[in-house]
Amino acid sequence: MQTEAADGDAPVSSRQHIFDRFLSKIRGDFPSFTETNTGTISMYAVAVTVNSDKHIIWKFLYSLIPIVLIILQVFVLHMVIRGAAFPNCSAMSDCPLGTFCSIDSGNQPSCAGCSATAAFPFNSTEADEICPSLFEEGKWEAWRDIEIDYIEFKVSYGMDKTQQNCVAIKHCMESDINPEHH
Repeated sequence: MQTEAADGDAPVSSRQHIFDRFLSKIRGDFPSFTETNTGTISMYAVAVTVNSDKHIIWKFLYSLIPIVLIILQVFVLHMVIRGAAFPNCSAMSDCPLGTFCSIDSGNQPSCAGCSATAAFPFNSTEADEICPSLFEEGKWEAWRDIEIDYIEFKVSYGMDKTQQNCVAIKHCMESDINPEHH
């Protein structure tokens, strides 16, 4: 029994038959998908690969599909873990206590542990001598009274690295649980 289409076109079953013929042209001489359907893309790739009727190129292409999917999954997992461990930031105050907003080359600014300030070219004692001259008059001394993070010092590419290090050390001195190691 064939049902008429709602708009008066060809019956639904004949449209499905046309779609099946179109799919069979795409698949070529492969057996129908239902004959080798093993439930997963990887097992289907194995079934196609061990089929002696298939050309070597098709076997190779079908074997690449699961590998590409696995690589994509690993990349997505890496990005999720990286986003959870090192959240993105645009100012020092975006980061949790004990971390500061850092710019790595090629990446978005992200929070890094205050222990990383030990690798800076100067420590907190030297920062008190170097940093005041890098900012407008009185800003370094009035650090707590001004919202320097968002209004005056948003972390972005192209900013002065020495200024960024100064602000990171100052931020870590005030927000770290163990500030004496800076």
